[in-house]
Amino acid sequence: MQRAMSLSGDTKVFVGGLLPYTTDQSLVAYFGQFGEIVEAKIVMDRHTGRSKNYGFVRTRLELTIVCELCEYLNIKRK
Repeated sequence: MQRAMSLSGDTKVFVGGLLPYTTDQSLVAYFGQFGEIVEAKIVMDRHTGRSKNYGFVRTRLELTIVCELCEYLNIKRK
């Protein structure tokens, strides 16, 4: 996962390696455990309509919490 700050003060997080059946709602449900989610979006292929297995989550969590969460999830995946 990668992260970036937006101009609004929200933190935008890239989430990769998602399963094909992951939905926007399941991202909100998972990341919502940790704090307020502004938006979650799975990137879809325009031609096939299938997930590209990555997406973005915008959250109002403090950047330090997002960094810790990213590290935890990366370690857990290995």
